[in-house]
Amino acid sequence: MGQAQRIHTYDDELHERRRRLAIVRPIVDFEEERLKRLREKSRDTRDP
Repeated sequence: MGQAQRIHTYDDELHERRRRLAIVRPIVDFEEERLKRLREKSRDTRDP
């Protein structure tokens, strides 16, 4: 005799969705990104 199989419920699905949504993504600072790209561009044009 095998083990009884667990029934997948709506609560399990909800828990999984919440877990996926809780993954922390790094906050993008658009102003900092823009300044970084400007610095890289100016470095390229200054020292060809």
